[in-house]
Amino acid sequence: MKIRSAKKEDIKDIQDLRYLLAKYEKDLGLNIVVPEWGYTEAGEKDLDYFLNQQYIYVAEENEQIVGFITAEVLKKKVWYNVQLGSINNIFVLEEYRGKGIGKALMKTMMNTLQDVGITNIQLEAYSKNSKAIKFYEKLGFEKCNIQMLYQEEKNKE
Repeated sequence: MKIRSAKKEDIKDIQDLRYLLAKYEKDLGLNIVVPEWGYTEAGEKDLDYFLNQQYIYVAEENEQIVGFITAEVLKKKVWYNVQLGSINNIFVLEEYRGKGIGKALMKTMMNTLQDVGITNIQLEAYSKNSKAIKFYEKLGFEKCNIQMLYQEEKNKE
């Protein structure tokens, strides 16, 4: 397994992985997710942002991209006494999970953020994604905020 910075020519593979991530979240019940978004012009601009201005890594196994992670340094808030980093996306193909790839992606990104002076890193996980939550907790992340979502179609009688 190899973890490396993503390159422009990796975008198609990353788009495919981001589609699978969004589809997974939608299948868990997060009905605000549009899996095809990553293939749109806005999705391409988002990936370009991470490639050129922030951070994106891919995991390769036998020269195939099997996972990716994105993160950014957030604009400093005047009401915070620290600069925050944010891990925005992480995904590993199902058949490659449990082999340390996700952990390697996370550690690489956490080290990168620490190298640029970020000592506090946030991320979001869908509440029904218990496997991801346990994974993040093993890496030292703690639950600290609750984000609530009202989905009208789920609440119609």
